[in-house]
Amino acid sequence: MTISTEQVPPEDVETRAAAAERLTFFGDAVIAIGCAPASSAAPPNRAPEPAPEPKRSVRPLVSVTERPEPPEENPFRALL
Repeated sequence: MTISTEQVPPEDVETRAAAAERLTFFGDAVIAIGCAPASSAAPPNRAPEPAPEPKRSVRPLVSVTERPEPPEENPFRALL
């Protein structure tokens, strides 16, 4: 990974050398603080938005005391 002149001001040789040293020390996978483009930075004073909770299926609750009404008694049952 190389440091371009757009990321570090060319007149600040000490900063450029320190950034190159950090990149060499930590390897190519780590970007030194201050060398990332401004467009990739998060806006100041703004927390990241939390991930939405997964949707759950909603079932109607049935009360324990709620019972279906018994079927009406057949008045002709005794005659059978």
